[in-house]
Formats: sequence, structure tokens, C-alpha cells
Amino acid sequence: MLISNTTLNANKKEVAPDGEKDENIFDIMQGVSLFIGMKKTSNPAWAKVYHCDLWGIREQKFSTLGSDDLDFSELSLDPKAAYFVPFGSDEQKVYDSGINVAELFANNVVGIVTARDALCIQNTRKDIEIVMREFQTKDSEKLRLQYNLGADTRDWTVAGAKKDIETFDGNITKIEYRPFDTRYTYFTGRSKGFHCMPRGTIMKHLLSTSATPIGNNIGLIFARHAPVIGDFAMIFITDKIFDHSILSTQTSTIASIAPLYIHSEFDDAWTSNLDPEALAKLTANMSFQPSPIEVFDYIYGILHDSVYRERFNEFLKRDFPRVPVIEETTFAAYVAAGERLRKLHLMQVKVPATLEIEPNNAQDLEIGAIKYKDGVLHLNANKRILGIPEDVWNYRIGGYQVLDKWFKSHKGYTLTIDSFEHISNVAGLLAETIKVQEGLRGLHG
Repeated sequence: MLISNTTLNANKKEVAPDGEKDENIFDIMQGVSLFIGMKKTSNPAWAKVYHCDLWGIREQKFSTLGSDDLDFSELSLDPKAAYFVPFGSDEQKVYDSGINVAELFANNVVGIVTARDALCIQNTRKDIEIVMREFQTKDSEKLRLQYNLGADTRDWTVAGAKKDIETFDGNITKIEYRPFDTRYTYFTGRSKGFHCMPRGTIMKHLLSTSATPIGNNIGLIFARHAPVIGDFAMIFITDKIFDHSILSTQTSTIASIAPLYIHSEFDDAWTSNLDPEALAKLTANMSFQPSPIEVFDYIYGILHDSVYRERFNEFLKRDFPRVPVIEETTFAAYVAAGERLRKLHLMQVKVPATLEIEPNNAQDLEIGAIKYKDGVLHLNANKRILGIPEDVWNYRIGGYQVLDKWFKSHKGYTLTIDSFEHISNVAGLLAETIKVQEGLRGLHG
């Protein structure tokens, strides 16, 4: 027996499908269930599972449960997920006929785990250089105290980080820490070193200085979608190595990356990272073979399509995202949208928003306890930023409100000319992203 709530919040009154009031049975959140199970046989076959929905106020639900007047229907379980709710609709069949992005890109890996972000990821190149010099000149225990590193773990030790730096064969490089929040780190690619899990075998394809057929290599960032985060937004892009929590700090939504190209060190050649069999399925309806970057842009475009996200939101919660088999009639539109979004999100094109600081002087620019209200961002008690529309402020990538996350991650820092320009660029590209997504709605009439 499985009993779960049908509403979003404990004690919060919601609306049933017929428009009537609906209430929780128990004072627990959505996603929490009471499950009573009994194994009575060694038979390996799947058990039969039945489902019933109850809507209404709490007293009505208890009365119905007490009367034993319940209309159950047998579920057809998916062995890959085994959700105890109805699935298998025509919409699911349409979604499942698409191609899983984790299967489309032959090589992909989850993001870098440092184990000590405050040490390993710094705001400037100068800051990471200071860390390196300290690790080269001081003993492990002094470093532990100086940087408040705590006890060693199985996969990360101060001595291991120090030894990794002292090998002198790594590189200071940029790292995509959060959306549009680029920082610096020292990268060797060795596990249990300065980084706990650097994912060197894949990240090296984003660090190579050799030019791909499109210039710098790029990677699609994606994750399984957590229902607690809201509607699907688990997609991003980078041309750098990146942190595993770039889309969310939820453990169930650790982000993965799939480079577009794979570099061969033997002949300095680049090959597409698209799996031939999956690509053949994706392009089965095409009269021509699209280039790898066109396929990438198609994926990036369709996964930003609000209609697609809304239509398949429930299925996007279950696994890595799927993209539909390409239809030639809409392919060019999705590619154009994906290309525009790709260039915006890589900040290769800039459409800065017109923002104003009030009062317009150089005082009180420290980022404090920010608050956004009525179109005004209060940087601290004395300083405000004007010009950020509400939809731009609320725009989310993964589990983060992009601008809100940036400011909160930089609390205590002084807003400089460069950082103000960066925020103007991010606000502008988010506004343009919203326009592109609204344009994609036109594909559906």
C-alpha cells in the first residue's frame, strides 16, 4: 500500500481537476509517501500494482478510505523507472520515441568535483596563483589551518592537493562555476589531487588549444530533472571545464557535459562526438545529413522551446532529456534559435541591458543582502540598480534564478565597473533568450 499527498504543500489548500477544493491527507510535503510492502514469494516477476486518485477535502478522503469504495486501475510499470502513477499515454510514447541526449553524445561525464570549492575555485587568476604559491611553500598542517580545510576524506587530502600542485604540470584555467559566473582554478586532470574528481579524460577536450571545425570546442550541459526545482530548465552550454553543481546543488541533478568534438592527441585531429547509430535515428526523416554544429543547435533550440518543455514536463523529470526525431519542416527554425541561444549563452554576442545605479556615485557599492522589488534591485541599504525587468530577474537556468544567484554568490564583494558591465550583459542576454523562446512558440501555431 502506498499513500501520498496530492497537493504541493502541507496544509495548503489546492484545486482538484474539477475545480473543487483539494486538501492533503497528511501533514507532509509532496514527494513524501507512506509505503507498506510485503514480500510473499521468491517469484522474480513484477508484482501487480494498482492506482487510485482521491480528490477533495481531508474529511471526504478519510470517509472514502473508510468505506472501502475505491476504484483502482492496474498500472503498466516501466522497468526503468517503476513510477507508481499512471504512465504509458500516447504523449509518453511520442516523448520516448525521441533520442536521449546522453546516448546521442558518445562521450559524456558529470562535472568536476573539487571537494573544497572555497580553496580550489577562486574569483581571479591572481587569487588562484596565491593559493598555488602557498601550497608550494607551506606544509600540509599549516595549509589545513590557514584555509580551514577540515579533516581529510577518502578522495581528497591536503597532502594530495599539495603534491598535485608541486608536480608543476597543470594549468591555471577558467572554470564555469555557475551560469555566467566564470572563475579560475588549477587543473591537472588527476583524481584525488587538487581536485577530488577532475574528470580529466573528458575535460581535456575542452582545454585543448587546437581549433575544432567551429573554432573553440563547446559542450552541452544537461542533467536529470528534479521535480522539486520546478519546470524543466536543466540545459546550458560552455566552452570551459565546469563544476558539477552548475545547474543545481541537488544531488539528483548533478550536471553532465557532452563535448561536441573529441580531440586525438596522436594526429591533432577532431572527430564528432555524435554516436552514429543514435544520430541515424535522429536524422532518419532528413533528406540531407546536417553538420555536427547544426545538430547541436537543433538540440539546444528544441530544449529551450517552452511548448516542448510544457508538453513533456512530466517525462523530462524522469531521466536525461530526449529530443524528437528531426522534422525537416521545422529543422531550420530550431537550428536558427539554437545558434542564437548558443552565441548568447557563450557571450560571443552581447546585447547589454540599460541599467542604472542610484544614487549614481562610487559610494556604497558593496553587495549586501539583496532584494528585488517592483523592478528595483536593492544592492544594499543605500544603493539600487534600476532597469532589470521582472521576467529577466526571475529567469532560471537549472535550479537557479540566474541574476539572484550571481549576486548572492558575490555577497561582500564590491561592484566594479567590470562586474556591473557583466551584469548588464547577462540581463540583456536573458531578455534576448526570453524573446527567442517566445519566437519558438510560433512554430506551434
